[in-house]
Amino acid sequence: MDNPQIELICKVYNINPGNNTEIMEKCPTLREYTYFVELVRKNFKENGYEDLGKAINQAIDQCIREDILKDFLIENRSEVTKVMQLDYTFERQLELEREAASSQAWQQGLEQGLTKGLERGLATGMERGRLHNAGGEEERGGRAEK
Repeated sequence: MDNPQIELICKVYNINPGNNTEIMEKCPTLREYTYFVELVRKNFKENGYEDLGKAINQAIDQCIREDILKDFLIENRSEVTKVMQLDYTFERQLELEREAASSQAWQQGLEQGLTKGLERGLATGMERGRLHNAGGEEERGGRAEK
């Protein structure tokens, strides 16, 4: 779209545990959501990253027992499960893409570094060889002996 009708600037906050504690203290619902997400991550890791749906349902059950987002989770369990699976899958895909790009960039940097290092090493070696030969000729009367 060449002529946007609205421009929006958003400030994004990191709500992972230990970040932006002032916001978390002021917003219990956000704090509880963060707790829920951490439970999903923990459960998924503990089951060997095998069953995301199970990890989500375990987290929902635990939060309901602990009265965390209880009413919302009871009323919207299936929607929460679907959204969490989509969100987690999307985040994982982004993570994999970042890892692949990072690995590719590292490999390119290594190749460039090796090429530059080889070029510099050869140039330095050739220069030293010229200096060595030039010094030897002077010592032997200006000509190189074989």
